[in-house]
Amino acid sequence: MEQTQEVIRFEAPFSFLFLRAIPEVIGIFLVGMAVIKEYEKITLRNTLIFGLSGGIIVYFIRMLPVKFGIHSIISMIIYMFILNLYLSIELKKSITAMISAVALLAIGEWISITLMLKITGYDLNYMLSNDLLRLMFGLPSLAILYIFCFIKYKVDSNRNKRGLKNVD
Repeated sequence: MEQTQEVIRFEAPFSFLFLRAIPEVIGIFLVGMAVIKEYEKITLRNTLIFGLSGGIIVYFIRMLPVKFGIHSIISMIIYMFILNLYLSIELKKSITAMISAVALLAIGEWISITLMLKITGYDLNYMLSNDLLRLMFGLPSLAILYIFCFIKYKVDSNRNKRGLKNVD
């Protein structure tokens, strides 16, 4: 017997663009650049362009009626091409950066949402149907992205100060 996966359409208020999508894409950008050690590409201009363009794109991609998870793959491919075309980062590095960053986000979301559901006793469907809860349950995974980026930068910076060679 064939089991079909439900097509899910993400619907969220426009405020999600600014409260979730753009901060998430900026976090993905920062983590990606940290993973491939392209710190010189992290400028205010590049961060805002990547965050705004990626945030708008991902906001609308999430509204497509596709199977769960497909929107993440489409978004990740678009992020790779933005890095490659706009920032002139070679495709191999762009792929490494985005797979690493999106994987970290996915792991962070899985851990934080699982814990928060256990703590609050809410059902996953209820959480997903409530815009405020969906936003609040996603905040810890965003924090994980930014904390990872900060720690990675500090570790790499300290290695450089001590004259240790970074291994790519």
